Amino acid sequence: MEPLLDKLARNKKARRIIAGVVKFVFSMFVMTIVCELAWGTCVTGKIYCDSDEDFGYLTPGNWVSNPIAVVHQIPAVRQYGDPDVIIEGWSITGLWCIWIIFFGISLFVSILFAWCNGFHWLNIFKK
Repeated sequence: MEPLLDKLARNKKARRIIAGVVKFVFSMFVMTIVCELAWGTCVTGKIYCDSDEDFGYLTPGNWVSNPIAVVHQIPAVRQYGDPDVIIEGWSITGLWCIWIIFFGISLFVSILFAWCNGFHWLNIFKK
């Protein structure tokens, strides 16, 4: 009886599937880091501000907790005991929408990267 790895080494379709899964997982990991950095730069401190201010993209739904103060502008200096704040006109639903967009983009890019066979698709730009 042949070992499983030897069978997989000869089966081209199985290799492509495994390579696609590995590329998807790697790409999703990289996109999660990118989204966390973008969330910290563009959302935290601009739309809402909480007492924790850590890993907002990675902890969906835990962005603000009671009591929530609605403000016109995020204060530059906040004390630890201050309530969590959110910009006027925004809500938890709006934050969820942004998070879903970030996640959807991550998923789309990861699937595209896993589907493509390397970067050969960039050859369409060469003339």
